[in-house]
Amino acid sequence: MSIPFVISISDFGNCTEQLQIREETAAILDDMRFLFLVLTRHVEDDTREEERRKLISTAKWVQGRIVLLPDGLDVVSPLASDHIYKSCRVAASIYCKAIVERTPLSKVCTAQDLNQLGASMWQVKLSRWKQTPGIFFFVLASVLSAAEDAPHGRFTKAMFRTTTSFIGLDYFELIDAALMAVVKLQRWLRRGSESQT
Repeated sequence: MSIPFVISISDFGNCTEQLQIREETAAILDDMRFLFLVLTRHVEDDTREEERRKLISTAKWVQGRIVLLPDGLDVVSPLASDHIYKSCRVAASIYCKAIVERTPLSKVCTAQDLNQLGASMWQVKLSRWKQTPGIFFFVLASVLSAAEDAPHGRFTKAMFRTTTSFIGLDYFELIDAALMAVVKLQRWLRRGSESQT
């Protein structure tokens, strides 16, 4: 039930067998957790230029690590059929780009991102996503606002609501903390976008 937006006693890298994910997927999720925790910790220090620079530097570092990972397009690679990996890689790229550019997710997520993520995300059966709802939450939250006017936007919203409800049944505090982290991220991105205009 681990969610990248929330601190955990165990890294994704230590749960690859339990979650049935590859090490590359775990590396993305652990890097994103680190970035989100840095952001939510320093979001209140928004006025301090030094804190902003540190945060952007961290986001660029994470972004660079993700870029170096295989894109999963090589048909002979075992990652070619790992759609959870591909979904996490695209979602992480969207988050990093938004943080580096300090632009809301709805604006930084392109139609190509939506199509690419949709092509990977919906290749995974919902029964499989149900086994890793925290990861599914992470993926869905990256495109939720951008998908609003997309053909599959309503379905994406419905899946996000279902996922938060499913997690909240047994882990309300966890999903509450994750939703608050998403809200803090979005507010921080929006403030940065407004200050640039």
